[in-house]
Amino acid sequence: MIKYIHIILTNLLLISIMVFSACCAKPLSPNTPLSMSDDDIINQGEEAALYVLTLCLNLDACEDKRIKRFKEEIIKNYPDWNEKTKVAIFTGEIFLGMTKKQAMVSWGEPKRIIKTVTEGHVLERMIYGNDQHLYFTDEILTAVKTNNE
Repeated sequence: MIKYIHIILTNLLLISIMVFSACCAKPLSPNTPLSMSDDDIINQGEEAALYVLTLCLNLDACEDKRIKRFKEEIIKNYPDWNEKTKVAIFTGEIFLGMTKKQAMVSWGEPKRIIKTVTEGHVLERMIYGNDQHLYFTDEILTAVKTNNE
């Protein structure tokens, strides 16, 4: 009974891998016969699992390289920013006291910016698509609010 469960699970894995391969990568084994022995199915399932593992590791490596390049660019382009600021930007976070430039590097371009000049101060509100609003006074982040607050 356990052997058949293993074979069924292996077949499901193999089918999933082949569908994934057809959509996202080269086919795993285009000449695989429709009728296979139990051992062939198990071997094919193990091959498929190794293929997916290798593919996932390659995707992780690409993501790691992208993150590494982003961090290197921040360090190179903004050497005067302190470590707290750099770590926040690396993780997509913000904190009160950040400059407008730092917040935009961390979160990207807002959907809308509302700018008001009063009594010698520049007040800005950056509105992001997730209903979060960043408030700046003279380009320093002074408040973060959502529409729920």
